[in-house]
Amino acid sequence: MKNPFAVFLLGFILLFPVTGRAESILLVADSWCPYNCSEGTAAPGYLIEIATEALALSNVSVTYEEMNWTRAIYQVKTGKAQALVGAVLAEVPDFVFPRHWLGIAPNAYFTLKSSLWKPTDKDAFANIRLGVTRDYDYGGELQPWIDTHQDTPLVQEAQGTDALGTNLQKLLYGRIDVLVDEKMTVMLKAHEMGMERQIRLAGVDPVRPAEDRVYIAFSPAVARSPEYAAALDRGVEVMRKNGRLAEILKKYGIDDWE
Repeated sequence: MKNPFAVFLLGFILLFPVTGRAESILLVADSWCPYNCSEGTAAPGYLIEIATEALALSNVSVTYEEMNWTRAIYQVKTGKAQALVGAVLAEVPDFVFPRHWLGIAPNAYFTLKSSLWKPTDKDAFANIRLGVTRDYDYGGELQPWIDTHQDTPLVQEAQGTDALGTNLQKLLYGRIDVLVDEKMTVMLKAHEMGMERQIRLAGVDPVRPAEDRVYIAFSPAVARSPEYAAALDRGVEVMRKNGRLAEILKKYGIDDWE
């Protein structure tokens, strides 16, 4: 006669395989607080904290490294790192995406206080110098405009591990007229740089659910990426149910996108 406990245990193992030892994966991104902030601190960003706890439930530990966005994409694309933090679908469509997105990030536009410019003005982008980050995808009608004007003075690309800080400095010194990025990210960085009273929020694009969803995306060159994506999904579901997700989001002043 079969032992019913043994049958149950075998079924559990098949459904939820347990590895004999913990493994570690590398998450990379440029600085984009509060999504991902300074590595090695008590507040590395809510995406980093969620990934750390969610994947730990599947015996996977994470390390996080900041680098410029272009390099981060390359590192994950080639499998030198396992996951890209803060990705949208259009930026890396060949990456492995989990089912659950981890935020919404519509475009927000900032100018100096003295400017009256709005993104809804007629021909708003005809004669402005727009500050962007290299290899970000801004979606909607803006990305095709950026692609068309990429090699002109109208599009000013910043790069490096602190591209947003570079763009804010360029805005302050009159080298660009408008900065586009995520609202809270810009406001936090401006506060850090002591610039919050010198800039103004000129407008925010309407949310486009498919384009503005933020993910942790996994490498197309790593065979286990579908497993990591599934593990992240399972962990996020557990954290949402037990309240831990809400605790992390509250720490960063973020509302649950669902």
